[in-house]
Amino acid sequence: MKKTEQNKNFINTEAKEIRKHDLNTLKMIISPEVVSQFLDEANELLNSVEQNLLALEKTPSSKELVPSAFRAIHTLKGNAGFMEYTDIVTICHKAESFLDILRSGTAQINSEQISLLLQVVDSLRRALENLTQDRPPLIAGKIGLIELMDKVFKLNGSNDKNENKSISNKKKNKEENKNSGDKKASESSKTLTAKNENLKDFINKTPSNGGNKETTEFIRVDVNKLNRLMDLVGEIVISESMVAQNPDLQLIESPGLEKSIRNHQKNVSELQELATSMRMIPLTGIFNKMRRLVRDISEKNSKKVELIISGSDTEVDRSVIEHISDPLVHLLRNAIDHGIELVDERIKKGKNQVSKIVLSASRVGGEIWIEINDDGAGLNRNKIIAKAIEKGLLTNTDENLTDGKIWNLIFTPGFSTSDIVTDISGRGVGLDVVRRNIEEIHGRVDVNSEQGKGTTFTLKIPLTTAIIDGMLMRVHNSIYSIPTQDIKESIHISNSKMISLFGGREIIKVRDKIIPILRLNEIHNISSDDKEEGIVVIAENGNSEVGFFVDEILGQRQMVLKSLSRYADNIKGVSGVAVLGNGEICLILDLASLVKIAETSVKDNSKIRTSQNVITG
Repeated sequence: MKKTEQNKNFINTEAKEIRKHDLNTLKMIISPEVVSQFLDEANELLNSVEQNLLALEKTPSSKELVPSAFRAIHTLKGNAGFMEYTDIVTICHKAESFLDILRSGTAQINSEQISLLLQVVDSLRRALENLTQDRPPLIAGKIGLIELMDKVFKLNGSNDKNENKSISNKKKNKEENKNSGDKKASESSKTLTAKNENLKDFINKTPSNGGNKETTEFIRVDVNKLNRLMDLVGEIVISESMVAQNPDLQLIESPGLEKSIRNHQKNVSELQELATSMRMIPLTGIFNKMRRLVRDISEKNSKKVELIISGSDTEVDRSVIEHISDPLVHLLRNAIDHGIELVDERIKKGKNQVSKIVLSASRVGGEIWIEINDDGAGLNRNKIIAKAIEKGLLTNTDENLTDGKIWNLIFTPGFSTSDIVTDISGRGVGLDVVRRNIEEIHGRVDVNSEQGKGTTFTLKIPLTTAIIDGMLMRVHNSIYSIPTQDIKESIHISNSKMISLFGGREIIKVRDKIIPILRLNEIHNISSDDKEEGIVVIAENGNSEVGFFVDEILGQRQMVLKSLSRYADNIKGVSGVAVLGNGEICLILDLASLVKIAETSVKDNSKIRTSQNVITG
C-alpha cells in the first residue's frame, strides 16, 4: 500500500512537471507574430460572417449562407480557444449555437436576429481592437449581450445541451478515474500535448501542397518593406534616366552601348511594374464594408435601399485605399440622407419603393473611376444657389452659371442645404472631406445630377501615387509639371491678347469661356524675361479651369513623385517634386489650390481695366 502511494505521488509530480513544461511551451509559441496572425485571420472571418448575414437578410431561403457563417464563427471560436481569449470564445459559442439551430432547418432567421448578430460581430471587432493595442481582448457588457442573445435567439439554455453533456461526461470520468493517478497524469499530458499540437497547426496553417506546382503560395511581408522597395525602385528609375540622358553618353556612337542601355531600360521598366503590382490590392474589402453602412443608415432613416456593387475586383495602390474609405462613407451617407426619398414620396413619384445605389469601379487608362450613382431626387439647383448667396459664395448675377459650377459649390467647407441637423448630416461637413482626400492623391471628383432622377459622383484617382505622367513646362530657368490627365489644351498667345483686371490679374476668352490666367513667375517670385509671347497651358480641376502662362513646353515624362522637405513644404501651389534625368528638380503643381487662387482673384477684381482684344479660338 505504501509503495502504491509513493507511485501515485511520483506520477502526480511528473504530471505537474509535464503540465508546467507544456504551458511554458504554449507561452513561447504565442509570440507577437502569432497574435498578429490570429488578428488577421479573425478579421477576415468576421468580415465573412458580416457579408453572409447581409446577404442572408435579402435571401433568407439560401442554404449556403448560414453554414458559411457557422463555419467562420466556429473557426474563430477554435482559434480564440487556443489563444485562451475566453470572452471571444463565450460570445462565439452563443452565436454558433444559434447558427447551428438555423443550419438544422428547425428555425428561420428574422431581421431582429440578424441585427443582433451584426451587433455581436461589432463586439468581437472591438475585442480584437483591444488586442491590437496590447490590451486583453475583453468584451464590455458581455453579460448583458449574452442575456440579450438568449432572449432574441430564444436559446433559453437549450442550445448548451452539448456543452452541458460534455461537462457531465467530464465529471463522470473524473469520478471513475479518481483512484487512477497514473491514468489521470497520462490524460492531462495528452490533453496539453494535443492543445500544443493544435496551436502549432494554427500557427502553420498553410497546408502542404504535395508537390502540386500549380498551388499559389503566399508569404506575409511588412508593409514598410514594400514601401521601401517602391522608394528604391523609384531611385533606380531616376538613376537609369540620368544615365540614359547623360550628355557624355550622347556623344558616344556605339551600337553595343545603345543596345545595353535599351536592355537596361526594359529591365528597369519591368521591375517598376512588378514593384507597383505588389502594392496593388482589390477594392473588394472596402466595397463590402459599404454594405453594412448602407443597411444601418437606411434603417435609421426608415428608407429602403439596395446597394449594388460591381467592379470590386479592380485593383489600386494600397496608399490610394487609405484615402478613399472616408470619401465613400461620406458620399453614401449623403446619398441616403439627402438624395434618396422616403418610401411614400417615391411611391407618389411613381418610383420603386426600394431605391438603388450603384457602387462601381473600372479602370480607364491610367486611372481608376469609382462611381456612386443613386436614383433619388437629385441635386436641387435653386436650393444650392440660395444657400450659396446666403453664405456670400455667389451673387445674384451668378445664377446663370453652368450646372457644373453650381454642383461644385457643395464641396465648399461648411456648405449644407439640409434644414435639419441630425447625427448623420446637416452640419456642413463631409463633401469637403471627399474632395480634400481625393485631391491629396492627385485625383478629382466629378458630379452629374438630374433633378428627380438621381445623382452620380465619380472619383477619378490614379492607379498609384508614386509615379505620375506629367507634362513638363519651363518658366525662365524653373521647370514645372502638371499631370497629363489634367491638361485640356495649350494655346500660343501674346500679352496683347489677354484682359488685365484690377490687381494685376489676367483672363482670356476661349470659345466664349472666360479662363483666369496665372503667371508662375509672379507666384514664386521668379525673375522673368517679360516676353511678349508665350504659351498658355489650360488645365482642368473638377469643373474649373485655369491657364498657366509659360515660356516653353518640354514634353511628357514619367516621373517619380517625391514629397517636399520640411523646410520647403510651404511653397504655394506645389504638391511635390520630381528629379529629372539631367538631375534638375521639377515642381509638381497642385491644381486644386492654384484654381482657388485664380478664381478668388478674378472674383475680387470684377471691373476690367482695359478692353483689349480676346481670343475667340
